[in-house]
Amino acid sequence: MRKTLVLLLIVLATLLTGSLFSTVLLTDDFTGTVGTLLTANGWTLHSGTGTPFLISSPGLTYSGYAGSAIGNAASTGGTSDDINKGFTSTNTGTVYMAFMYKPTAASTTADYSVSFGNAAGASVTGLFGRLYVQRDACFPPVLPSLC
Repeated sequence: MRKTLVLLLIVLATLLTGSLFSTVLLTDDFTGTVGTLLTANGWTLHSGTGTPFLISSPGLTYSGYAGSAIGNAASTGGTSDDINKGFTSTNTGTVYMAFMYKPTAASTTADYSVSFGNAAGASVTGLFGRLYVQRDACFPPVLPSLC
């Protein structure tokens, strides 16, 4: 019993210590006015001339995700502008990204949707940790004999 209690205390101390050293670098729950551009809400255009991102409602939900059903969402009507939002730079540790994403359209050619950049603002030259989205050419089935 005593060994179990000591082990439990060690585990709790480890968990609490780990959470004390984590820092949230950026959170955006898109709480601005629905229908406004993200570029009017702290985001910066760095390339692209597509459809701009807008704040939309309702927000996304996913059971068990801590950020679920908080705030609104960001949406676009198709090929979108490339926008970014800066956060405090860090040179130590590991940086993680978490978000909910619901693509409503995708092409059969892969293109990135989310990434880290080497800078924020109107000039972003390096994009890292990209999330690519691509639609399966056979979904919805167009020419079943080719799939």
